[in-house]
Amino acid sequence: MSGANAGAEPGATLVRPRLRILITNLCLNGRTGTEVYVRDLALQLNRLGHYPMVYTSALGVMADEISSAGIPVSDDIESLPDIPDVIHAHHLDETIIALLAYPGVPAVFVCHDLHAWHDKAPVHPRIRRYLAVSEALLRRLASDGVDPDNTQIFPNFVDLERFRPRPTLPSRPRRALVYGNEVPWGPYLSVLAEACRLLGIRLDGAGQIVGRTVADPERVLRDYDLVFAKGKSALEATAVGAAVIVYGVHGIGPMVSASELESIRRHNFGIKLMTDSHSVAILKERILEYDPVDAAAAQALVRRQAGLDTAVGQLVDIYAEVMSSRMRACSELVWEEVRSLMDYLPGFMSRSRQRTALLEAALASHAGRLGIMRGPFCLRARSAVGRIPVVGSALRRLRQALGSSRNVVRLSA
Repeated sequence: MSGANAGAEPGATLVRPRLRILITNLCLNGRTGTEVYVRDLALQLNRLGHYPMVYTSALGVMADEISSAGIPVSDDIESLPDIPDVIHAHHLDETIIALLAYPGVPAVFVCHDLHAWHDKAPVHPRIRRYLAVSEALLRRLASDGVDPDNTQIFPNFVDLERFRPRPTLPSRPRRALVYGNEVPWGPYLSVLAEACRLLGIRLDGAGQIVGRTVADPERVLRDYDLVFAKGKSALEATAVGAAVIVYGVHGIGPMVSASELESIRRHNFGIKLMTDSHSVAILKERILEYDPVDAAAAQALVRRQAGLDTAVGQLVDIYAEVMSSRMRACSELVWEEVRSLMDYLPGFMSRSRQRTALLEAALASHAGRLGIMRGPFCLRARSAVGRIPVVGSALRRLRQALGSSRNVVRLSA
């Protein structure tokens, strides 16, 4: 044995090399699922002794929270202090910009949303693993053209130190919470409020779903016996120990149970589980399934299987694997990179003509440095290079172009 682990006692923790990891995200100015994901991931990587950096197109409250831990966060990719070893990529535009800014650096792309345009997976030779937080998103990756052999499900996780267990649930639910970041109000919330009223349960709302962002959901969730939520919000509520019904604008899902937890996690407590339409009668039936003992069993499973520590350890293993995978011949890889980035231009154009010109300039400079300034691509690229000769200038101009007092709302008595 050699290196950092030489002479380690049997069973001792292996020392991992310190990695420089760039995380990308569309925005960090709110508290949506991916923003919380980025915060939790960056903080845990930092605690493990790695060196996370974060690039986003929109700074804000979550960026401030991350940077307060001494982690570099910027909407200017050139201002980040180091070249990463690996890119942990979320979201289309930010992923492409990171790949352009750091030629040769491998990436892992994580898909979080079934329909959003910004969660489209770019097919690129340096993205060597594609992760999906649910089974449905595996199908989205396939529809985006990703090779299924390079994909896997990687379910969401929860920070167990932040979301600590609540006291034992009462025999019947007295207080319920609808919690999440879907569009505010609507008939589906009116139906829920009526079902709770008929069963004598007080219903409150928290999150963007009622127009009130929650800065500390770990504290709020402890006060509720029954929670209606989906996605990462539902996972957090289960970890705290509430009884949870998968619920959202798309319909009514199951009561989270210990026996079905594995399947529910593989579907990310999400849309594919919401098979019943909004109905007071169906909601009453689902609420009457409330079982404090089973909720405690589901909580125990989540805390054993879905913790932040375990998940980030697995992600670091994936980073190491993609970093060690053999690169193909340089000329073959370069041409494939250029083709993949040119495929990205039409969508980029639909969002902004100015952004399209800037990306073409960055592509041109990228191609020029790699010695492939020939062929039809370069007829356009050469004129772009004349305007913006280096990738940094293009990206800087690209960025320029991009350019509540209560947490809980009462919904029923």
